[in-house]
Amino acid sequence: AAAGLDAGMRWVRSVGIEAIHALECRLWRMLRSDLAAMGNIYVADETPGAVLLLNAEGFSPAEIAGELDHRGICVRAGYHCAPAAHRALCTLGTGGVRVSFGAMNTERDVRDFSDALWRILQGR
Repeated sequence: AAAGLDAGMRWVRSVGIEAIHALECRLWRMLRSDLAAMGNIYVADETPGAVLLLNAEGFSPAEIAGELDHRGICVRAGYHCAPAAHRALCTLGTGGVRVSFGAMNTERDVRDFSDALWRILQGR
């Protein structure tokens, strides 16, 4: 475990935290643009970063997460053990669908997510 942690830390240092954050923000902006084109999507925070919390009109977060799971896409749904954060984001009554980005995600991942979400919203 220690060797794996050490290798991971060396990799992050070689790539650079700033570069990883820049990638996460680029993917966030890409997804945000896709969501804006879909309509009826609420994005809880407009700050680009590693996490995007959303809700879709007419669907519970659990429904969206379940449908995405059937399509091989993993997200978190609900309150994420953070009621105070949901209160601040105005999602206390619903929770949300949390999409998280990391250093290994790609633009293709965002496109696949957007396509899957669009199909869910269209009932396909």
